[in-house]
Amino acid sequence: MAYVVLLGDEVHNFMRGLQLEILEEFGVNLGLSAPPHVTLKLGFFAPDVRPFARHVADLALSIRPFTLRFNGIGFFPEGFAYLGVDHDGELEALRRQVVAQVNDRFGVEPYALERGTDYKLHATLAHGLTRAEFEAVQKRLRDVRVDLSCPVTHLALIFRWTERWVTFHRAALAGESSTSPDLRPGVVGVS
Repeated sequence: MAYVVLLGDEVHNFMRGLQLEILEEFGVNLGLSAPPHVTLKLGFFAPDVRPFARHVADLALSIRPFTLRFNGIGFFPEGFAYLGVDHDGELEALRRQVVAQVNDRFGVEPYALERGTDYKLHATLAHGLTRAEFEAVQKRLRDVRVDLSCPVTHLALIFRWTERWVTFHRAALAGESSTSPDLRPGVVGVS
């Protein structure tokens, strides 16, 4: 599972449009296997998702809605294309808070990348491409201009189910209206 910030409609739709173009051109894009998001805590395994869903709900109540700005398209050498997030101290502080709380409350050790200052906040557009496909995607997206922003109104807990990432729990930030799923044992509310 992973802790994420869900993205507003304009950014969501922009990302899905680019992801669809990549899929149509190359026949593969694992970026479509997750809802458009910015990851706060990288994926990890836990035997029960419910305590983490309660944590996301509690955490969201302590955070006011804010705005994310996206500044372009970037590439990780491991074969990822992404929308870059403007450096935002508020979002970085939230990321560090989530990583620390998940470690303190649940004993989930942060990855080395999460501990340092090298973590790059981003929204994944594509991955799972061959080297040739990745180079072609870089060429295709090189001149795409990005000047987008979106309100952040929800945190979410997503988990990997087969080859897809599924949103298990969405939690509205303070001041937003929301409903919570029933988190009793045996009751699973997957959206």
